[in-house]
Amino acid sequence: MAIAMVSKRKRTEKGRRRKGKDDGAGPAADEDPELLAEETQTKKKRSWKKVYVDQDSLLEDTDQDWGGFMELEVLEEEDVAPLAEGKAGEGGDEASQAKKVKKKKKKKREGEEGRKDGEGGGDAGVPAEAARAKRKPKAVSSVNMKKWFPLNLDVRILDSLKGLGFANPTPIQKDSLPSSLPGDTDIVGAAQTGSGKTLAFALPMIQRILRDLDKSRDEETGEEGPSGKGRRTKNPLGVKALIVSPTRELALQIKQHIDDVALRYGIYTAGIVGGMSQQKQERVLRNSPHIVVGTPGRLWELIQSDTGLSNLKTLSFFVLDEADRMVEQGHYQELSYIIDRVPFSGRLQTFVFSATLTMPKTVLKKKQAKQASKRAKTSVASIMKKIKFREKVEIFDLTKARKVAAKLEETVIHCSEESRMEFLYYVLATTEGRTLVFCNAISTIRSLLSILGNLGLPVSAIHAQQQQRQRLKALDSFKNGTTSILLASDVAARGLDIPGVRCVVQYQLPDTSETYVHRAGRTARAEADGLNILFVVPKNAKHFLRMRYSLKMTEELPSYPVRHALLPKLRARVNLAKKIDDITRSEKKQRAKGDWIRRNAEAAGLVVEEDDLDDDDRAQAHLNNRKQQQRLRNLQQELGSLIAKPL
Repeated sequence: MAIAMVSKRKRTEKGRRRKGKDDGAGPAADEDPELLAEETQTKKKRSWKKVYVDQDSLLEDTDQDWGGFMELEVLEEEDVAPLAEGKAGEGGDEASQAKKVKKKKKKKREGEEGRKDGEGGGDAGVPAEAARAKRKPKAVSSVNMKKWFPLNLDVRILDSLKGLGFANPTPIQKDSLPSSLPGDTDIVGAAQTGSGKTLAFALPMIQRILRDLDKSRDEETGEEGPSGKGRRTKNPLGVKALIVSPTRELALQIKQHIDDVALRYGIYTAGIVGGMSQQKQERVLRNSPHIVVGTPGRLWELIQSDTGLSNLKTLSFFVLDEADRMVEQGHYQELSYIIDRVPFSGRLQTFVFSATLTMPKTVLKKKQAKQASKRAKTSVASIMKKIKFREKVEIFDLTKARKVAAKLEETVIHCSEESRMEFLYYVLATTEGRTLVFCNAISTIRSLLSILGNLGLPVSAIHAQQQQRQRLKALDSFKNGTTSILLASDVAARGLDIPGVRCVVQYQLPDTSETYVHRAGRTARAEADGLNILFVVPKNAKHFLRMRYSLKMTEELPSYPVRHALLPKLRARVNLAKKIDDITRSEKKQRAKGDWIRRNAEAAGLVVEEDDLDDDDRAQAHLNNRKQQQRLRNLQQELGSLIAKPL
């Protein structure tokens, strides 16, 4: 069958006009103003449809009526492109469509020339051509990127960094990138949290993959393009980078940071973490993403299976982020297995980044003492021994001295155990912006979540006993502003980059000085201002002094300013919220107890009926429940009236 294109003109009207003219009856249709207007409109915009025609009839010399078909002109030595169905008449005639195709090819050639000019040892600030310039967000057009130029980054990476508003490289980026970008040096870095470690290892791999894609791109098909807008095909390069991270949240955060810079240029990153569908992740890996970032447990599962990770021979980059923390969380065995499968060679570049001092010292011993045969005493040291670093290893330690961010304001609140909740409510009620509250115990988080919710505060929580979906939902609501207060255990204390956190409250004193630093590092990130408030109760006073000594705090921490005149009003609200919490907890326990009895009775084949209770017990239980509900309503009304009054 052959396909012809037919214009959907009103053939009945056309036949009527022809018949009228032949019969000589009435005025000619061509002179009718309405029909003339209709004909003009039809010429301006034709709507086409497919018509299937017997191919043999096209070869026969017949008198078949082909009325209604337009003659199609055969274009030779012209650039043409297929049009989407139903769109042929839009935007002009066939000539204009051909012109558009020519313009697109011209822009593509200009873009290729612009990329070649921006790569290599030339001026990294050479602007791309007009096609790339149009993609620049207007809001960041004034961002000055001169401080990035000495690093000789690809012009496309500079474009993405400018769009993200990153005008200056952070100290760890400025120190490590000159050594890591050429690709012949392994990097071990230690820097405070919020220092930009992710881009310090991500930018070299993005730059290398961009250049590899440029070499492998088929310019005729255009399947890969500098803007990443082309149809995605299976990655011909294979998996080029493997990043191992201690937690799911940190792994997904790293993926997002890489996507922000590289996804627009066709570099695809897969996040492989537990708590999500393994089958879906296997399908993603079979499409050969350029970069894989994940947690040790799930990565090891997929490396053992027949997926895109079963063959790591294409790797050019291997990254361990927060390696010491992975060992602390019991991932030593999986991490050791993964390292054994990594094909360390002269072309594989290794990055090890951490927020602690132990990593650089370990590698320093390994680098300088080839004759040493002393066995490692720690698991971290053992992991470092398994990594086959190349001859050139650069170590960058930015954690010396105070270890907390320069623009972080550190304060303390000394209070009793009984009044700690009142001071927390004061801080949350008088502090603007996002506030992150850290607790040691999950039971404390649950209690605070209920009490603060009763006080009408927008609060959510994240802790290790939640399902993955619950944790991600709580993080998303905090990031998008649905809630401005996030209660967290130390599962969120390291690595997570939550933008815009104005204040960190350490409601319970951390166990170690390292935990204190990592908690405080959730604010004052990327050279922004931040506030850290530490709560100290009398029983923790000695531990606080030891922590100060460990952190080399030579001066007393300043006290957080509190208007004590407001505390009685806050105390009244908090007491009511606690009473409401006690009642609701009691009701939940009673319901849970009843459910437990019914479940066990059903398991034993017994039937529990209301008749098992005598009339007096049942009446008393009903009366108590009514009194409890009435008391709860009264407390809620009283608390609501207090909250409605301004402090």
